[in-house]
Amino acid sequence: APIPNFQGTDKQKADTLFSLARKNFRGFRFDSAEYWLNRGQYYADRTRDDETIARYYIEKGNLMYMKGKFEEGITLLHKARPYLAGISSYDLHNSAFMITGNCFNALQQKDSALYYFRLCEKYNNEKFPYRNWLVYSMMGDLYSTADDYQQAESYFQQAYDLTVARENKPDHGYLLSVFANFYVIWNKPEAFGKKLIEYNELIAERKKKNGSEPDHN
Repeated sequence: APIPNFQGTDKQKADTLFSLARKNFRGFRFDSAEYWLNRGQYYADRTRDDETIARYYIEKGNLMYMKGKFEEGITLLHKARPYLAGISSYDLHNSAFMITGNCFNALQQKDSALYYFRLCEKYNNEKFPYRNWLVYSMMGDLYSTADDYQQAESYFQQAYDLTVARENKPDHGYLLSVFANFYVIWNKPEAFGKKLIEYNELIAERKKKNGSEPDHN
């Protein structure tokens, strides 16, 4: 339903309400985020703009994932598909694949989750190969929870190889902590120890670059 005395074009209104929803989402106020997305969907639909409509469905799908309503999330993400077909936004396509995979993984539907993670991997290989570090990390998690530690290790290693070569290693510290925790689960203390040392060295190096001495334990 329209909001009384709300000025601007349908696109401007949809964008304003989307920003409001995102602000609430980042503050973990999920019910408020859902309220503003539902209000904004009215204007998004009226724009007949594929990117605006797709963004709303994907954000709603992500919200349902965060609220633990995984099947509802998948339904909303599937609604974005016809709108995604005609647009080139990297972020929207990447998010749709990743969040759908996450929803299926949370439902313990591993084959479907892998299908979407692999679609995401293929898409990233064409558009932005570095971002596959996150896809490989999620695939590592999937195999780890299925107790297939060999496969999990191979995907964590692929993620590691991407992040270790990156200038300033923005994501490498996070991945090292994930990799180290994985070795705890697998009960490989020596491998865990190596990753922990590497992580501590990375943090010390960052502190030096920032002009402060590393902490000495």
